[in-house]
Amino acid sequence: MINYLAKLDEDNIVDRVKAVIIEQLPSGGLTDSTVDDALYMSNRTFHRRLQQSETTFRVVLNDLRHELADKYIKDSSLNLNEISFLLGFSELSSFSRAFKRWTGISPRAYRG
Repeated sequence: MINYLAKLDEDNIVDRVKAVIIEQLPSGGLTDSTVDDALYMSNRTFHRRLQQSETTFRVVLNDLRHELADKYIKDSSLNLNEISFLLGFSELSSFSRAFKRWTGISPRAYRG
């Protein structure tokens, strides 16, 4: 995770949002408001800056979860419950549905 964060550009709003999301994902209480608070931005400024980057909070969150899921699923030391927690899903079934939507197959089948 440290390597991923080190590659992020501090001046890029999307990268700044990703860094905060990564920190907050395991807490489970992640919202656009918790992220904009962490970035010391008003909600309006936060959404406007993301819009200028042609994205939204939901898109950034979903794309980042997908990217991290792919990395975590390849790590055999992590079980699926741990991966679900790290990605901020409240239940394994929620993670499994999201993973299947992203890849077309279940996490268990993906792992082989």
